[in-house]
Amino acid sequence: MVLPPGPAHDRWPWIDERRQLVSRRAYARWVLARVAGLAAAAGEPQAMGGLWQKARQHGRAGIVDVAQFLVYRLVAALRARRGSRR
Repeated sequence: MVLPPGPAHDRWPWIDERRQLVSRRAYARWVLARVAGLAAAAGEPQAMGGLWQKARQHGRAGIVDVAQFLVYRLVAALRARRGSRR
């Protein structure tokens, strides 16, 4: 998966290299909470789709993880929209 340069891009390789060492739930939680949170904070909504796909493909997300991801996705979209107005 290709992420745009930024905080999410820096964190992605760490968990992807350790995918076989962590549970499917831990993998999905890290991707949806940690990496998606960094992408949202940086206003990178284009990274969210790829993160969701990887979490679904290699992980097993819980309802809290999905809810948190949806909030992050909304935040990223709002930040990107606000940034485009300036």
